[in-house]
Amino acid sequence: MKTTTPTKTAAPQPALIDGTFETLKALVRAQFDTMTKAGKLFVVDYDRDAIWLQYLDTFAEADRQEHNCNCCKAFIRQVGGAVIINPDLSLTTVWDVTGVPEHYAPSIKALADYVRAQPISGLYFHENAQAGTDKNVDKVRNVIWQHFHVQIPKAIQEDKQGTQNKASAKVRESAGMLQRALEEFSLSTLDTVLELIDQNSLYHGAYHLYGHSHGALPGIGRSMDVGAPCVNYTPISMAEVVEKLKDKETTNHH
Repeated sequence: MKTTTPTKTAAPQPALIDGTFETLKALVRAQFDTMTKAGKLFVVDYDRDAIWLQYLDTFAEADRQEHNCNCCKAFIRQVGGAVIINPDLSLTTVWDVTGVPEHYAPSIKALADYVRAQPISGLYFHENAQAGTDKNVDKVRNVIWQHFHVQIPKAIQEDKQGTQNKASAKVRESAGMLQRALEEFSLSTLDTVLELIDQNSLYHGAYHLYGHSHGALPGIGRSMDVGAPCVNYTPISMAEVVEKLKDKETTNHH
């Protein structure tokens, strides 16, 4: 999980393979930098303990303790769930790097597979200007320990006003609305909406729904009174509204 830069008097660390962690560290840092420049950075809904164990549990028992590092643990828990969404809706994770040293390949694959299997939670933001610890010195063992570490661009740093959290909440709200629509609308309803859009019968698929007229204001075109008296004092779904307007459209054409 980390590598050493020993002095002549430092004892060798058998689990740390010839500076290969520094190679891995550089690959992950470059991947994160590339992702932050590619567009919006998202985060999946992951368990912070589970993601850490994806990394740690792949090591042999003899190596496990050497890689059980609090600095790298904090990094993986804070940054490990960051992803970008590709045009084909696939996910690219911070762990999707090539040239991973063989010693770390199973761990990095486990992390990538785990993150890619999780649903999107929202936009990714971080409260500090950096994540992780670059390195620290063990004076007792006379060793410099390397750790996962990245710089956080200003654009994805959380501010004191919580602007980024509000933006992420807005994304989650939009995603929730889309999910509800997909669950609520039938395919035939969606086909009808698309046909109306193609015919320029809808302005960006808009409907005009209103109430408080107690049925005195009849609906015209894509407008409909959804006040309680007009819907039998029963909640009405958007799918039902579309179906009613579809029937109205058909009746008017006849």
